[in-house]
Amino acid sequence: MPRVNRSSARALVLFAAVTALTGFAPATDEWKRVKVGTTPLSMEIPGTKYKVAEVEKSEGQGDWVSTSQDYDFDNDDYFVRASVYKGRAGTKADLKFLKTIRDSVLKELDPVKPGPKMIEQDDKEIEDHPALRGVYSVHPDKKADNYVVSLTFIGDGDKVYAVTIVSYPDMKASSDSAARTHKSIQFKKA
Repeated sequence: MPRVNRSSARALVLFAAVTALTGFAPATDEWKRVKVGTTPLSMEIPGTKYKVAEVEKSEGQGDWVSTSQDYDFDNDDYFVRASVYKGRAGTKADLKFLKTIRDSVLKELDPVKPGPKMIEQDDKEIEDHPALRGVYSVHPDKKADNYVVSLTFIGDGDKVYAVTIVSYPDMKASSDSAARTHKSIQFKKA
């Protein structure tokens, strides 16, 4: 079983929690399909601006990740992070591997059993690549702390493309925007 990047998963959880509490920077309302950097990944978002992090090299030798890069899309209603993880030699981003990563991320989002509540989940291919999509309610019993996380993982050889969308279930605009972006994710190679 592959080792999951615990520090990346924790950073994602912390980031989701902080953004859920602090809100988001405004963006334009015009929806457009936007490519994520030079990758085959694209999705519909309101506006075309996103922040790109520097490529990070993983220092943990026991970790499957060699390098990672994040692309953050901010909006008043919801938050989107697309991440590209390159695995170390021998990494095979197949469906089994993606499930291990998803399960680790869900456990980090809410380690208390029963954990995040699944709203919907599927493991259909996207453009002939193994993929997992799911929508999960985090802290559904705590109205003030409740948020929804939509996750998509796409495997391509030794790379994993991850899209994380954080939204608020009690805000219709947030839920609608998250659903639209989540359903629009494409992975098309030239």
